[in-house]
Parts: sequence; structure tokens; C-alpha cells
Amino acid sequence: MIKLSFRDTIKATGDVHSWGCLMIEFPQEFCNEIQKWSNSNISDKVIYDNAEHEFGRETKSHATVAYGIDPKKDPEDIQFLLYQWRKPVKVRLGKISKFDTKPEHDVIKIEVLSKDLHEMHEECDLQLGLPGNTFPNYIPHVTIAYVKPKSCDHLLGKEPFLGKEFMLSKFEYSYPNGKKDSKIHYNLN
Repeated sequence: MIKLSFRDTIKATGDVHSWGCLMIEFPQEFCNEIQKWSNSNISDKVIYDNAEHEFGRETKSHATVAYGIDPKKDPEDIQFLLYQWRKPVKVRLGKISKFDTKPEHDVIKIEVLSKDLHEMHEECDLQLGLPGNTFPNYIPHVTIAYVKPKSCDHLLGKEPFLGKEFMLSKFEYSYPNGKKDSKIHYNLN
């Protein structure tokens, strides 16, 4: 395995879906709990969706560990990184917040507090390189829904999941476009 960052040799270009993404999965029971909360608190009228991209309500809850992985990266390198980690990832949930960086929609999310996730993100950058990462700061979160701008500001700061803790060990690597249905699952158990 080559332990070198490709940041200096590959420039982030093209569609944001041109890069691989490593995610950590939450248990299905919790995904169901988020969906129930979302359906009760976010009106269908404010859900953002368009024909080009799949937005709307999130149905499979996860936290992104690393976005911007070179699509040519060997999946065995990702498996080796997780093998080196070997332990479940501890996460604690925070308040409801949002990303409002796109003019067409807000992302309603749950804050994720986790020293482990930050360390894993740094390891991904060191060992895999994240040439497609266009986000200067790593902000772990669980997306609830994409909504029309400012339509759910009344939910910000709410605490329906505050303090919930999980030990997570299931990962998914999602290939970029062109291999849309290609996903690799890893389990540390």
C-alpha cells in the first residue's frame, strides 16, 4: 500500500460526484427513528428535489468519513485502512443544524460529535489522499433532508437525538458516477 497523499499531483476537477466516498452506517432502527421524526417535523411541501440529482429525505442514515477519494484508488487500500483501525467508532449526536451553502436548498442535519471520526478522516487523507475534497473543514453529520431555503429554520437547535451514542463498525465505500451501483461494504466485527 502506498502511503502518500495525492493532493499535490491530482487537482479536484469536474462534477462533485466524480469522487469516491467512505461512509459509516447507523443501525437500521435508528434510521427508522430519523425518518419518523423527519416525516413528523418536515412538511413534504418544503422538501427539495430536482430531476438531475436525488435529494429529498435521507433514507439510509450515515456519516461521511471521507469524501473526495480518487476513483482509481484500489478498494483493498480502503480495506487495509479499516483493518488498521480495527475498533468500532464512537459517536455522540448533537443538535439539529443545517448547511446553507447552496442557494437552491438547505441540508437539515444532526451534528455528530466524534474524536474517532476526525481521526479516521485524517487517516483517510494521509493514506488514501482526498484530491476531490472541496470542503475545507470536516464536519461530521447525519443528513435528515434537503429542504427549500430557510423553510426549516424553526428546527435549528432542537434536540430530539441529543446525547444518543453509538459504537459503529459498518462502512460503505461508494464509487463515483460511472459505477453508480458499485458499493463495497466493510464490517469491523
